[in-house]
Amino acid sequence: MWQGRFDLSTESTIEEFLRVGKPVASHLSLVVVCLGGVSMETAKKMSVSPLLLSVPEVARTLGLGRTKVYELIATEGLPVVRFGRAVRVSVVSLQRWVERREKQEE
Repeated sequence: MWQGRFDLSTESTIEEFLRVGKPVASHLSLVVVCLGGVSMETAKKMSVSPLLLSVPEVARTLGLGRTKVYELIATEGLPVVRFGRAVRVSVVSLQRWVERREKQEE
């Protein structure tokens, strides 16, 4: 069990607090109160959000297959960022792309 001290009165953040280690019960309740009653596991997931998604992650996000995502990239203008052979989709670009498609269908 983590026995260190973490002072939230300084310019520290919840993310820094979560990286320090496993907190004791009193610190855990502080995190739960600060984060609106979410579990420690959820708090850790909330503190890290990727800027770019892989094609399988985009497929899961959209509820589509991987092949369909590649088709959308090739034919429907789904914006990508390439790093060599790696294909990634910006979370912000994906959201905007979906919003544009919704407006086109209205």
